[in-house]
Amino acid sequence: MGKDKAAVWYRALTTYMTSTTNYAGARTATLQAARDGSWYAWMMGYGADAVESLSQSNIAVPSTGTPKLTFWLKVSTQESGSTAYDTLKVKVNGTTLATYSNAHAGSGYVQKTVDLSAHKGQTVKLEFAGTEDTYLPTIFLLDQIAIG
Repeated sequence: MGKDKAAVWYRALTTYMTSTTNYAGARTATLQAARDGSWYAWMMGYGADAVESLSQSNIAVPSTGTPKLTFWLKVSTQESGSTAYDTLKVKVNGTTLATYSNAHAGSGYVQKTVDLSAHKGQTVKLEFAGTEDTYLPTIFLLDQIAIG
């Protein structure tokens, strides 16, 4: 099926469909999810040893005010408990500023904020780095990433 199609189907199932959704409703939900999901990043979810990252260089951090990185994060996992088996790290110039894990799983997106004051007025490399262990999958969905 591939990650892109799986992401659309997952969004349709978790956002638009209910236990009473019929075929026509599933079609509508899938089309809406495809429109919604065209700009988010799906990371990890392999259920096997995996490492992947998403990065962008030459990002200008504002020199005024209190600069921050904001994004929406949804964590979905088959892991249980509060032990961090699978992680997503937010890095700036290789330094980890925040870490999220399977222990942060929830039913929907949560807005996250990371302080960038230490990089005020600089041009930086922003990276989201995921690591997954060999057992159960954890999916990290990122959306609406912004620096301001």
